[in-house]
Amino acid sequence: MVVEAATDNLTELMVNNGYSLSVVCLGIYFFLVGWLGSSISLLTTLKDVRRVIVVAFLFMISFPLGYLLCDWGSEQFIVKYDAVFSAMQFLLSADRSHLISGDDLRMRFFIMHFGLLLLIFMTQAPVYMAFSSSVNQKTPN
Repeated sequence: MVVEAATDNLTELMVNNGYSLSVVCLGIYFFLVGWLGSSISLLTTLKDVRRVIVVAFLFMISFPLGYLLCDWGSEQFIVKYDAVFSAMQFLLSADRSHLISGDDLRMRFFIMHFGLLLLIFMTQAPVYMAFSSSVNQKTPN
């Protein structure tokens, strides 16, 4: 019964009750965050300028791209608490009586996105650094 309620709440936040495009968009977003966080961690051991440029470019475009993916993958109109709001507003606002929108919503998303990338970097960087001596021995100078 608790699982059904949690599932209902989750699908309520997704477009079209969680089917097709919404699931794909959210999946791509989480893949983007995971891959980018891992790539940034890997840059601590590899000193290849081309990789740094590519990852820096992807890091910069991941903010607006991630916002679009989450916006497309989440419900735009939730009618609850005598108000109409989007899933992004529901998740990123301080409370239901002070819903944010526009640039404030984007800024909070960017902060959350950066926090996720930082979290992945901080969890994987020590592992890459621990094995950096073996990686650097195998790569030609």
